[in-house]
Amino acid sequence: MNKFREVIVWINSGSRARRIFAWILLRAALVCALVIVSLCGAKVYVVWVRHQAVAGDTAAMFKLAHWHYFGNQLIHRDEKQGVGWYRRAAMGGHVESMIELAGIYGGSLNTPKENAEAVMWLNRAAAAGSTRAMTRLGFDYSMGYSGVPKDDAKAALWYIRAAYAGDDYAMYEVGAMYERGLGGLPTDPAQAVSWYCKVPGVTGTFPARSDEDSELVRFAQGEDAHDALERLGINPKLACAK
Repeated sequence: MNKFREVIVWINSGSRARRIFAWILLRAALVCALVIVSLCGAKVYVVWVRHQAVAGDTAAMFKLAHWHYFGNQLIHRDEKQGVGWYRRAAMGGHVESMIELAGIYGGSLNTPKENAEAVMWLNRAAAAGSTRAMTRLGFDYSMGYSGVPKDDAKAALWYIRAAYAGDDYAMYEVGAMYERGLGGLPTDPAQAVSWYCKVPGVTGTFPARSDEDSELVRFAQGEDAHDALERLGINPKLACAK
């Protein structure tokens, strides 16, 4: 502490140029120290997360998988390791890891075997209560995506399950199916209106939400429901007023 005081006195007792130069050096040293501390802290955190993952913590496995699969400043991108950690977490019951694996293995660019694994993970996640997985299954069956045959009845089943569980996108899709009489559902404008009105943002305002849905996606769903009601000749603000 005494040495530090002596340095301060020496700086202040010198010329204006010396003081300016010295304070620049001190600020630079402080910035460097903060960067080093930050990097060291981040490295320690990575080591701790890896330790927790190895110990069986599925949330830590998911985090480590994400870092490996996408890469960051401290971990080089390694998709194989990322998938491996996603798989370990999914096998341990981590729902988000199941959905990530479904996203990795689903789609037209993957093999039938990989598509089958994607659907398997979606079914497991849906069985665990994931509305994202239910909605994704509804989408896959409605489009014949991820290697599953196009099946509007199964699509309707999954969309309805997700809609009752509170998924915004599924609510809109159920309304559309009732409007058009798809998936074995009757053409029922009243039911269509009822489901469209459940979509957040249909009247132009959003309730407070703390989930992972982005405002952009939610706005698109609310706007689609709003347009669907107007297409039916219904004023959304009047029909959906509570």
